[in-house]
Amino acid sequence: MIEHCAAWRGADHDTPRARRFSPRCGTSRSAPAAPDALPVPEKLPAAWRDTLAFVLQQLAHVDLPAAAARHGQPPRTFRRNFHAAFGCDWRRYLRSLRLTRALQLLESGRLNVSEAAQAVGFGSLSAFNAAFRAVHGRNPSAVRGPR
Repeated sequence: MIEHCAAWRGADHDTPRARRFSPRCGTSRSAPAAPDALPVPEKLPAAWRDTLAFVLQQLAHVDLPAAAARHGQPPRTFRRNFHAAFGCDWRRYLRSLRLTRALQLLESGRLNVSEAAQAVGFGSLSAFNAAFRAVHGRNPSAVRGPR
């Protein structure tokens, strides 16, 4: 998913749902090859790589103030610099990370839908289901692999 917010592979980008996620910062419809970790782009400066590694480790609990503190900037400055570096806003990027990680967890079959939702930071199962369906085009329970 995160080859610096790569475009969806094989997706129809001309639908209203797809247009909400810009090609630079969308969520891919298939999980990355590594089942246990989302990659951090190598072409980023070291400070951004460190911040993204922190975000990936704390995916379920991270928020803007924590990521900004890790990056050494006030939240407002961090949000502005994040948008300049990644071409999308912080919340959209974090949501795409969470939904991609949820897809990985569900496809692995290790967690059920509610456990995957909690593992990636969604407090509401209905919100998770709606977000997952909007991005991946199918219900989370349909994606779940064999245990």
